[in-house]
Amino acid sequence: MTKYFILVLSMTMMTFTACNNDDDTGSGGGNDSSFFQCKIDGADYKITGDNGAYAKQTGADLFVIYGSEDVTKANFRNVYISLPKVPTKGTYDINNNDVGSGSFFQSAKLYNSAFPGGAGKLEITEITSSRVKGTFNFVGTTATSEKKTITDGSFDVSIK
Repeated sequence: MTKYFILVLSMTMMTFTACNNDDDTGSGGGNDSSFFQCKIDGADYKITGDNGAYAKQTGADLFVIYGSEDVTKANFRNVYISLPKVPTKGTYDINNNDVGSGSFFQSAKLYNSAFPGGAGKLEITEITSSRVKGTFNFVGTTATSEKKTITDGSFDVSIK
């Protein structure tokens, strides 16, 4: 049941990202200094601008930090960190849905740190009413135990 809940919750978050109607440059662009970057299995991944790199409270009990490519791009990728509430400065284990999770989505495949075999850490180094900054890493797994390793993650994004 927990796997189903996490999958539904993650797919719901993907819908929020996919429905972003802001004008976009195709690479997650925008006009502010927001960025979200990491390595996915050793390969660089970086999103800049407030259209693809941002944080948002979705619903009463969910705070999500996004690094999302343009959804019209072939092989669109999305990395995001979900927390059950707006975080404060500090370090969080992101390995179960009660405290948070890290997710990577590509080609209709979801890798999540809350799935069995996954684990991760998030550090919020600064947070105000309009911005959040921090670092992260996680191992995400699929329902069939495939893995993606997300390392060297950092972000400095606006809160929408």
